[in-house]
Amino acid sequence: MKSIDDRRTPWQVVEEHLLHCDECSTGQQDLSALARILNDSPGPPLDAELLRDRCLAALTPRLEHLSTPARYKRLLAALSPALLPLPLSLAWAAWLLVQLHGVVSAWLPGEVATLLVAGQAAAVSLLFAATYAALPLLLEQSGPGSTILNSRGERSIP
Repeated sequence: MKSIDDRRTPWQVVEEHLLHCDECSTGQQDLSALARILNDSPGPPLDAELLRDRCLAALTPRLEHLSTPARYKRLLAALSPALLPLPLSLAWAAWLLVQLHGVVSAWLPGEVATLLVAGQAAAVSLLFAATYAALPLLLEQSGPGSTILNSRGERSIP
C-alpha cells in the first residue's frame, strides 16, 4: 500500500486512483455523462405567480394569527370567561384566610398568626397571578395548525 503524500489535495488523490482503477474510472465516466445531461437540461418551468399565490395562501393564516387586532380579539375572548369568576374566587379566598387566621390565632400568638396568614395570602395571590398570566401564553400556543384538547379530552383544531 502506498503512503499518501501530504502535499496532494484530495482531488489529486482521486484523479490518480481513477487512472489506475478500471472499475472506478468506468463509474466516473457514467457519472460525468449524467452530470452533462443534467447540466444541459432546462429544469422544471417556474411559474412565479403560482409560487407567489401558494406562498401567500400558506402564510396568510399565520400572519392573521400574529396581527395585533386579531391577537387582542383572541386575548379578550379567552380572558372574558376567565375573569368572570375572579371576584367570587378572591372573595372566597379572603374569607378562607380570615377563617384561617381565627383558627391559627387560637393556638399561636396574634403576630405569628398574622404572619402565617399573610404568607398564605401571598402564596394564593401568586397562584392567581400565575394562572391569569398563563392565559395569553396558552392562547399563543393555540395558533393555526395546533391542536387543543376540548372538555371531553378530544383533539380539536381552533
